[in-house]
Order: sequence, then C-alpha cells, then structure tokens
Amino acid sequence: GSVLVLPNSGATRGDPEAQYRLALMYIDGRGVPADAERARNLLVQAADQGHAEAQETLTKTSATR
Repeated sequence: GSVLVLPNSGATRGDPEAQYRLALMYIDGRGVPADAERARNLLVQAADQGHAEAQETLTKTSATR
C-alpha cells in the first residue's frame, strides 16, 4: 500500500520543499484554516534554505501589501 506523507511532517523536520508546500496550503486555506502569518513564517524558513519558489512567493506577497 501507499503511504500518505503530509507536508507538515517534512516541514517540522526542516525540509524546505515541505515548508513551501505547507505555506501554500495556509495561504489558500486548503486542508487547513487560512493563516497568513504561519504561511509567511514557513516561506521565510524555506527561503532561508535557498528555496527559490519560496523566495519568489515572499517577494510577490510583500509587494501586494
């Protein structure tokens, strides 16, 4: 059988891709309550590890504020 891996488990281990994916879930409120502050924190953690999409998303979201 297949195993479902939730982004949260990778995010808590510091995986930048998991942090990025979980941040997107918090931005859109997909599967979790929308939480802009938590999303931003996760994006910052992923971006600090060199995750390019997280860096780009941070740039876009700060430009819209």
